[in-house]
Amino acid sequence: MIRAILSKEFHQHKFILVILPFLMTLSWGLYMGRGQLMELGGSQFYNLTWFLFLLFPLFALVVANALIADEYRQRTQIFLEGLPVPRWVFLLVKYFVGLWISTLTAMVLLGTLFWLEWSRESLTTRFASLLCLRTFLWSWFVWSGFFAFAFLGRYRIAIGVITFLILVFLESELGFGITQFGPFDLIGSKFPYERTEIPTVAVGYTLGLICIFSATGFSFGLARDA
Repeated sequence: MIRAILSKEFHQHKFILVILPFLMTLSWGLYMGRGQLMELGGSQFYNLTWFLFLLFPLFALVVANALIADEYRQRTQIFLEGLPVPRWVFLLVKYFVGLWISTLTAMVLLGTLFWLEWSRESLTTRFASLLCLRTFLWSWFVWSGFFAFAFLGRYRIAIGVITFLILVFLESELGFGITQFGPFDLIGSKFPYERTEIPTVAVGYTLGLICIFSATGFSFGLARDA
């Protein structure tokens, strides 16, 4: 039954799950070929920081919107709820399909950069492992956030704008240091340059937020129609 649900997801959302990651990787490759920020950041990994911070959340938003928000808006999830499986099963399938395509896309972007920069930058095994850890956790955090966000229905735009404005206010007016907190610290200023130290505090906060967002999303999905 799970295989049938997976087949349905990939058939219904094949553009989002196949073509969009390809276009994302292609645009990254073309951008890297130009190397516009090499001199500014001193490292091509600086480019990836901004790509992950600015463009990757848009990618995860589109994936979450297709897998969840559109499904509930068009009421096609009723077909899944009519199957002889608990609701949490198809929610779990959607969660891991989105997680898989999001983290895979992010890791492919990083892998492309490894391939391009292996001979030009000093890439030790530890540095590469840290970059993989930071990229994986950031992509998981972003996906879990938009997974929960997608269940908010018609209110998600308003809540998203309000949340963004609150974060901007905390950062610019109160100096709260959002960019130095948890997942934002993972892909912050240390991302291209930290080669030895494991960001244990940032990792802990990020995993905590992932658990909170994931649990919130499943609670919304199990409690009501989004």
